[in-house]
Amino acid sequence: MKPIPGTIEKSIRTIGWDTAFFLLAFFLYVWLVIDPHLIHHSLGITMPLEPFSVSIGWSFFAEHLSRPGGLVEYAARWLTQFFWWSWAGALIISCAAYLMCLAMDVLAFESGFKRGHVARYVPAMMMLVAWAGYNHPIRPVLSVLTALGGFVLYLVASRLSVVKRPVLLLATSLLAISTVVYITAGPSAGLLFNALVAIYETFVKRRWPLGVAAVCVGALVPWAVGMALFQNAIRNAYDGFFIHTPGVESWCIRYMLIMHLIFPATLATTTLFHRFRKAKAGSPESRTLDSETTTHDAAANVRVWLNKQHLWGASQIAIVFSVAGVIAWSASNVETRRILRINDFAQRGMWPQVLSIAQDLPKGQYNVYCIRNIQLALYHAGAGQLSEDMFRYTQVPGISLLQLPKAQQTAYTSFQESQVYLQLGQVNLAQRCACEALETLSDSPELLEHLAVINILKDRPETAMMFLRERLKKPFHRRTARAMLSELEEDPQLASDPRVRQLRKLMIRTDHAGDQTNEEVLKASLQDDPNNRFAFELLIANYLHTGRTDKIIETLAHPLGLKFQPLPRHIQEAIVVYSLQTYGRMPEPNAQIGAHVIDQAIQFDRIGRRYGTDNQGAQAEAIAAGLGTTFYFYFKFGASGL
Repeated sequence: MKPIPGTIEKSIRTIGWDTAFFLLAFFLYVWLVIDPHLIHHSLGITMPLEPFSVSIGWSFFAEHLSRPGGLVEYAARWLTQFFWWSWAGALIISCAAYLMCLAMDVLAFESGFKRGHVARYVPAMMMLVAWAGYNHPIRPVLSVLTALGGFVLYLVASRLSVVKRPVLLLATSLLAISTVVYITAGPSAGLLFNALVAIYETFVKRRWPLGVAAVCVGALVPWAVGMALFQNAIRNAYDGFFIHTPGVESWCIRYMLIMHLIFPATLATTTLFHRFRKAKAGSPESRTLDSETTTHDAAANVRVWLNKQHLWGASQIAIVFSVAGVIAWSASNVETRRILRINDFAQRGMWPQVLSIAQDLPKGQYNVYCIRNIQLALYHAGAGQLSEDMFRYTQVPGISLLQLPKAQQTAYTSFQESQVYLQLGQVNLAQRCACEALETLSDSPELLEHLAVINILKDRPETAMMFLRERLKKPFHRRTARAMLSELEEDPQLASDPRVRQLRKLMIRTDHAGDQTNEEVLKASLQDDPNNRFAFELLIANYLHTGRTDKIIETLAHPLGLKFQPLPRHIQEAIVVYSLQTYGRMPEPNAQIGAHVIDQAIQFDRIGRRYGTDNQGAQAEAIAAGLGTTFYFYFKFGASGL
């Protein structure tokens, strides 16, 4: 058998310094700027969790064998787990970008060019745009790579010229590879593979019968294989197209479409262009013109000189880097990155980092997760800090740590509420919210452990073990789940665990039937444990949120309120508002209320009187005067952090 001609080998050898620099910059940008860990963290928050979760075991794998594209889906689930480490996620994305650059070079070689030139970077840039917007197009990327791998196998088959009947071999290879690609990666990969073969056979090799065969095979394989292997109805045979892929938002579909179409478009256009250029160069007029202009065409001479000085490639890569930089900058979703970083740091208990990033959030804009995480960070910053600085950040009436309006409730907000209720000692409420979250986040290892702890506190070790066994199926969480199971078997109450001991101390002893308001929940926690500072500070914050200045005055008589020395700023402001509401006059500065707080109240009152019913004008002047971060501003306008 003859060795395969070096078309593919040459394309590999021509991956030179320009590609190396591009891939290095690509890797560093994905690793340090996009931060794939945030993409992993966003699962279950801004992206669905279930399509990217994975469980260890044959039954989970076998389930993916029952549908076309299941193997790529299974691989995507596993690769997603490695995004927990940013460097590993960046390496996966960069490897995919390299393989697509290599594929573009292979297509260019088949068309008669040395390499793909600038076009070779287009698929990588489409991937970058998607991931920079905190989408997760791992499935369509693997689907494209599967189709390209199938096309390379077809090229290998076409080189086996020693076979007596190459057309029969190619037809058999076409059918076999198309079937494997469809089963492995689904309809979109099968369509891309057959499109490449059809263009290659029709335009490059001029074997139009095989080109027609590729079109027919691409149309019939999903139907035949879907009916034979997967018992799919004909209307379902072509499902699973990349447009419906989880993790890809609607705005990102166009970039995924370009990533798919660039390969057949490149093969077709470069083939036709090379043929046109070759025909033009072979004409007598062209040869005469070339001989006359070889020494007189200044542009051609400059290009020859640039090539000799190795500057032509440098100029191309400079253009690529410039365009790539503009695309990366424009595609970067800074706001989503900040929101995800805040949530990630909050989940890991890194509260100073939460407040540091919160300083950069756009004023007036809010996100439910951010508001809640900032409130928690302020509480953990020290006693009274929540009542001191909460209105420095955006606060919205109705959005608290305990309850949300129906329109803003999600599975993850229910998980957040469950964690807060557990810290308040409200185990039953924590369990109710966790079970609501479980409907959507059933594959979350964190939620499974959380439910196990709740059931341990309720003396249900068997149920806790059930959740821990589910957690055992999650890769990279098996060691902690196994250790917790072992401890639970020895001690069903887990009395040796400091976290469980602390939560048992906080548990309320009085059970309440029916729904409770935030105030009732917090008062119940405080009644059972008067030293529960978390419940006390949330109760004060709840009254600030709802504008109940009378309740704030009443709650300050609690022993924990007497420890505030001096009173937090917003509590002082609430006392001023209470005095104006109750007695119709401004209080005098004293040991509890600072002169600066009184001065701001007088200034705010003057602005309100000046503008009357013109709230918009009053808001603008109050913000300009630095009053947009006070309780006065929130109490009147229902906004803060301005």
